[in-house]
Amino acid sequence: MTAEGRLYEAIREAHLAASAPSSRTIARKIERRDSLTGFDLRAMSEFKALSHTTVNDVIRGRRIPKLETLLLVVDALNGDREHFKRLWQDAQPRDDGLPRATGSRTAEPAVSFLSSKYVNTHHEVAEAMFKEGSYEDAERQLDLVTAAARHNKARALYTRGCWALAEALYREVLQSRRHLLGDEDEETLATRNNLALVLFDQGKVDEAQPEHDAVYMAFKNLYGENHETTLGCRYNRARILHRRGRLADAEAEFRAVLVLLRTTSDRLMFLVVQNNLGRVLYDRGDVRGARAEYEAVLSAQRKLLREDHPDLLRTRHNIGLVLREEGKREEAEREFKDVLKLQRQVLGERHAHVFDTRHHLALLEFDRRRFGLAEEGFRRVINDQGELLGAAHPDTLRTRRNHALAVRDLGDLVAAVHELRTVLELQQKTLGFDHDETSQTRRNLADLKADYILDTIDHTGIGAASVMTSSMRP
Repeated sequence: MTAEGRLYEAIREAHLAASAPSSRTIARKIERRDSLTGFDLRAMSEFKALSHTTVNDVIRGRRIPKLETLLLVVDALNGDREHFKRLWQDAQPRDDGLPRATGSRTAEPAVSFLSSKYVNTHHEVAEAMFKEGSYEDAERQLDLVTAAARHNKARALYTRGCWALAEALYREVLQSRRHLLGDEDEETLATRNNLALVLFDQGKVDEAQPEHDAVYMAFKNLYGENHETTLGCRYNRARILHRRGRLADAEAEFRAVLVLLRTTSDRLMFLVVQNNLGRVLYDRGDVRGARAEYEAVLSAQRKLLREDHPDLLRTRHNIGLVLREEGKREEAEREFKDVLKLQRQVLGERHAHVFDTRHHLALLEFDRRRFGLAEEGFRRVINDQGELLGAAHPDTLRTRRNHALAVRDLGDLVAAVHELRTVLELQQKTLGFDHDETSQTRRNLADLKADYILDTIDHTGIGAASVMTSSMRP
């Protein structure tokens, strides 16, 4: 990726980290802030305010902005000024032919923490209010700074996969922002949206759905149906339909969001939605359709993102799923191993995406009938998923089911039946009786009970055992 591309990517990540406020909202924040920040007179006269059109050009990456213009937008998004200064300097045209520093290669967002400029500004305002005797107003300014900093800390925890810690912190911030700003303020809604996301990723779909619904309606009232923020909320609701097993409804909703996104300039969001559409098609059994979506996404992502970007790695992971489904196990293994190596570098060892890729490598061992290696691989993933996601998370339960089938094929039918019963119980509680995952486990258990009965009969000398290999699902 070029230096200019890295700058535009960082701006996009900062915008998303701030919950994608509109250009008009950012322009209003800049105007209000500039009246308080104490810029020097030259800067005040030239950059006192930015039009929403100029802000939109910066957010969409239509051209490299002036440094002062960029930093005003970065401040409004609570970004790191020094980080963006370096990116901006790298993106300036040079003719010396020397290599440029690429900066961090991690997947951490550009705005994990508040910039010192943001903090200092509000402290200065609070100090001025305190000197005037406006103690309550000063306290409120400091409370807003604290809430924003804690929101960004929760976002950093969420990005690292520390979901339980992120959830607890988001709940505290949401309570604070509701008290300070009210339920309908954009900052309150941003925290509520992120809380819904972390609930979803922990498998708490029943809690996440009403939060997503409420945030979607609030942003729809604020921005309208076709605004990118509203569409992002609608996309999150489609993910819940997918998780609930309502695949036809999820496919229709993802396609509707894609149609509306074609009228916007947010190409990366379009690709995220298209990737999810591919997964729905895969889960519906349309492997050819899924492959077409994934390959289109990967081709576009490689023009926009670096090779180790988590979104691009997720697309490659999904292509690995298709390769396995097509029986191309060697190709699938190479893809998964390459993806896993990069995921560990950018996400760390303890991340849900890393666990998922390890799970699929164990599935390939099962496909090759190397049941000992498969059992060991599944067991190690379960231990890590249990610690990070919890024993009842849908991902953990899927791995536990597949582990039970590996145990079965190693000959321990009693342990396999016991584990599948436990998994089925938890899936019926968390996913519902008719969910595809629940139904698959129920079929596996029925087959295994039949196998167990036949095996018992065989040991009494009455009949012969007939052990069937049940299908495994990713």
